[in-house]
Amino acid sequence: MAGFDKYEKSTVVTNVIIGTVVILTLMWLCVFASLHCELFNLEVDGVVIAAFAIMPYLVLGGLYGYVVSLIAFLLEFIYVLVVDSDNVYKMSINLAAILCFTLFGQYRWFATKKKTAICAAVTLVVVSFMQFFSIVVVDERMYTLDAFPYFMKYFFRAIVEVFLTAFLLHFYFVKAPEKTKYAFPLSVTYTKFYCSDKEIRRRFKKTRVSIKITAIIILLELVLGVFVGFFMVALFPDIKSIIFNSLQRGEIFSDVDLQMTDSALKQHFDLLTFSFDTTTISYDIKMLLLMLCVGIPIAGIANFYTKVAIGAPLGRMSDFMQEYAAADDENKLIVGRQVDNIVVNTHDEISIVNDSIKKTVHAIEDYIKHINEEHELEKELEVAKKASETKSAFLSNVSHEIRTPINAILGMDEMILRESTQDEILKYADDIRSAGNNLLGIINDILDFSKIEAGKMEIVPVEYACSSLINDLINMIKKRAEDKGLELIIKIDPEIPNILYGDEIRVKQIMTNILTNAVKYTEKGSITLDIQTKCCQEDNIIIRVSVADTGIGIKEEDMPKLYGAFERIDERHNRTIEGTGLGMSITQDLLEMMGSRLEVTSIFGQGSTFFFDLQQKIVDDTPIGNFEQALNRSIASREKYHESFIAPDAKILVVDDTKMNLTVIENLLKKTQLQIDTATSGMECIDMLHYKHYDMIFLDHRMPEMDGIETFRLIQKNKLIDKEKTPVIALTANAVSGSRELYLSEGFDDYISKPIDPILLEVVILKYLLPKGLAKVTDESDKEKDHFENDIPLWIQNINGIDIQKGINNCGSPSSFERVLKVYEEGASDNIGAIENSFENSDFENYTIKVHALKSSSRIIGAEHLATLAEELEKAGNDQNDDIIKEKTPMLLKEYIELADSIKRADPDNARKQDDDSSKELISHDRLKEAYDAIRETAQMFDYDSVMMVIDQVNTYAIPEEEKERYNNLKEAIRKADWNEISSILEENR
Repeated sequence: MAGFDKYEKSTVVTNVIIGTVVILTLMWLCVFASLHCELFNLEVDGVVIAAFAIMPYLVLGGLYGYVVSLIAFLLEFIYVLVVDSDNVYKMSINLAAILCFTLFGQYRWFATKKKTAICAAVTLVVVSFMQFFSIVVVDERMYTLDAFPYFMKYFFRAIVEVFLTAFLLHFYFVKAPEKTKYAFPLSVTYTKFYCSDKEIRRRFKKTRVSIKITAIIILLELVLGVFVGFFMVALFPDIKSIIFNSLQRGEIFSDVDLQMTDSALKQHFDLLTFSFDTTTISYDIKMLLLMLCVGIPIAGIANFYTKVAIGAPLGRMSDFMQEYAAADDENKLIVGRQVDNIVVNTHDEISIVNDSIKKTVHAIEDYIKHINEEHELEKELEVAKKASETKSAFLSNVSHEIRTPINAILGMDEMILRESTQDEILKYADDIRSAGNNLLGIINDILDFSKIEAGKMEIVPVEYACSSLINDLINMIKKRAEDKGLELIIKIDPEIPNILYGDEIRVKQIMTNILTNAVKYTEKGSITLDIQTKCCQEDNIIIRVSVADTGIGIKEEDMPKLYGAFERIDERHNRTIEGTGLGMSITQDLLEMMGSRLEVTSIFGQGSTFFFDLQQKIVDDTPIGNFEQALNRSIASREKYHESFIAPDAKILVVDDTKMNLTVIENLLKKTQLQIDTATSGMECIDMLHYKHYDMIFLDHRMPEMDGIETFRLIQKNKLIDKEKTPVIALTANAVSGSRELYLSEGFDDYISKPIDPILLEVVILKYLLPKGLAKVTDESDKEKDHFENDIPLWIQNINGIDIQKGINNCGSPSSFERVLKVYEEGASDNIGAIENSFENSDFENYTIKVHALKSSSRIIGAEHLATLAEELEKAGNDQNDDIIKEKTPMLLKEYIELADSIKRADPDNARKQDDDSSKELISHDRLKEAYDAIRETAQMFDYDSVMMVIDQVNTYAIPEEEKERYNNLKEAIRKADWNEISSILEENR
């Protein structure tokens, strides 16, 4: 029995013997009580006051559980069936008693007095009812309410035996020594060992499968019992034949004188008909009770077999899988080891399922181990990556540290070249410039190599002019080739589209590296740059770029070294050639990032040819033609302008929330000598009108907080202008149908759409100022004499994403366009932040205003694609179309950032600022800390002037690289007078 392994073998044998003797004794008592129940009655004056015939069955069920007790009952039933078949159906009373105590016992109801009492009460009712039903109702056929008092008689008779047995079991289960409880199956469940052992409890636990099978068997018997009554009708003729045949044999009626012949007797039997009465009902019920007396034990045995052979294995597998599924990855390996403890020997589908579970668990274990190994490898890789990043950071820092003094040297050298008149000094200075530039090239290679190795190098595609790129390459390499006496041969396919989309900087770097190498390793002969179209589709082109030289060539065994970092080919012959061996490695890495690869063919002693295929998107399929002429046309592009009037006495107020728009108008009207004041909001405009009279006001429609129309209404309400003397012109980027009517209905005199046309602007001013005598038209000779002679600055041509000609037309001249671009770039950071903030907070009103302003300013500088996108989002903002805003705002911001960065990178003023910084003395950390402390103290007193004095002093020094971001954030917070932000920045890393 379960738990016997805890004790010595002699104890186990003793318990088995005791259990066997007791059950045999109980079986004998049960049979004897069933046949001679009257001997178990306690009578007083002939009245039965207590009966004890059921007590053996109660003890049997309470000690041995349903399997053993039902088997014992089935044997007893068969014996009684043979000995006393007339009353065998009354064995159902005993069956009910066994089932009650078995059911309550296996769920440990006898562990407490309260539950024991409930168990006894329920059993008492069930047993009393079964006695009443079997003896009185069925046997005596009393199917009326008059029979109910008999129920109470049996109820009171059974009280003593039921409660006495129940509490005897309770005291045995609770008080008896642990060793004695192992003699009986149910008493084991009341041991401490059972309560503390989860596995034992799981074995004793019933499974859903076994319960369902038991219920089906019992339900089937009940259904069959009900149908017995119907079967009697069908079998009644056979019953009559059986009785007639029995009479014929005469064994039963041998002493009866029958005065009729067999045929006459047969006729009387045939006249008998089936009648449904209390006798029939009793017959059916007895049949049902007899079936239950056999069926329930069989169901119990089937239940036990199902639980052991089917339910238990399924239960163990189910419990394991639940625990396994709930375990995290870390504990799955520990829990998974328990799968091998599940032993199933059914040799059927359950065994197959068990084997499959084991295989699956082992496979998962292998997978988890594999994942853990991968994690370990990732950790090792991370360590290696950090080491590489540290090395790259070191290279980068060293390169920057070297660059700073080199820039200073080159700057001083440039001053010598400009100011010196001595030929020898100029020659030395020229040598210094050449060596310095070579050193800067090496440093740039190291920086690029460290970026690639650290995975921080990115391909940034932009629109670019192919002719301009080629021209830059030729200009760069031509002098080097000429200095070595080499011929530079150029072969360019005239059908290559001029405007392409790709990373212009990296493409130029790749071709520069190859051309530079060709010049380095070629002592005589020529260098040939050949750019041809390999394949051209509707939107893409594949260009074959090849560079051939007549240099020393490359040996076959040196080919593998070609793309290795810091590798130099044929070191003995090339030791005098400058270089680090990084150029070709960087070139190959960049090409691989663009989906290409550098190939080479070479004959040692004759020369080499390097070539690669590069796919680029086509923006404008206009052929490049003669690229030199195309470039010259771009450089020669200019816009002539003359002012049509001057009006030095006229005062104009221009109101626009975008600083760049104000700069554009100021530049457009610069030579008209108008007195121009500007305001960036409606409220500022109102304030200015309180103190000054203006001859004309230009008022932007879309502004935050208070737009142009609201501002104009407030102006009229407060009578800040004389409408007859001061015309008000609306500025709008929404030049749509109905705009003129809208502004005129609001009281505006006219409107001008953005980007502003210079001629139209002058026409409007002349229209409203001349009648009042406030402007003076210049002579025609003056107009012809006064014009812009300046060409388009070269740096503007390097900006991607703008139509330069449109920008110049909108701004009035190349110089004005240059200033407007600078203003556009300077305001980009704040505008981007404002758009992002409005977008994230779903502030449709301010979002719409900001993208409206962006549309206007972008259109002015010729950024048509960005302006169109801003216009679409402005409409979405007005319509509060959240889907379009969410979809396209990231695109807008990305394009805006790229354009601003392109302007910033191209602007030489930014480069000069960096050069200025490089020539400054680096401020020490102690001195910078003192400056921070001084700013903190003065900022706490809101002493703005003292704060600015400290900042001005710090600006005379170069800021350490690791402090630049913090220092720039501090300056921005000071500029905004944001004292909380100043304090927060200074508290960081204090």
